[in-house]
Amino acid sequence: MDDFFIRGIQMFLDAMTRDSENTRPILPIESENDIMQFKRVFGYIATVPKYAKSLRGKVTLAFPKYDKDPRESFQIDEIRRFIQLLDREFLYFFYFLDLDPRINQIFLWVACLLPSTSIEQHDNRVGIAIEPMTLALLLVKRIQAIEAFCEQILDDSTPIIEGILKTQPEIVAAYIADFLRVLDKYDDEEAPI
Repeated sequence: MDDFFIRGIQMFLDAMTRDSENTRPILPIESENDIMQFKRVFGYIATVPKYAKSLRGKVTLAFPKYDKDPRESFQIDEIRRFIQLLDREFLYFFYFLDLDPRINQIFLWVACLLPSTSIEQHDNRVGIAIEPMTLALLLVKRIQAIEAFCEQILDDSTPIIEGILKTQPEIVAAYIADFLRVLDKYDDEEAPI
């Protein structure tokens, strides 16, 4: 990466680190082409634990280009593709997302990963249809990636995982907890064949 780019990121992140409690970056995404910049920026951030930790649970993705579009964000193909590409590149990206349920970043992310056939409309309300266990498995895969990322940067994954669980219906959170217990058990002992 060129020096100018890295210095710019470092200045931004140093400012974030100084005022980390009150700063919540909203990252406006104008097009699918922004994925290259995201890969570049978050690829760099992931290599510097101080910067990664300063953004933990604070990033909000915004799509201002579609603010006037009457569809839900997860119904817009360009937004769906952007999140799918970002998810493929950074399976642990929930680590950075603001988990405030009023902002609903986890819901948007998950809805964008599901097939568009999962989107349903009833009485002028749009939502997604997914079995609780399927949703739990989708989230467990990302939670495992968060745990590995936190291990790499020497951070505690517990607050992020607890934040994810709080955004989920009780049954989904219970499935996730059960899956994680089973996976932890087999980390400590040999799995049966």
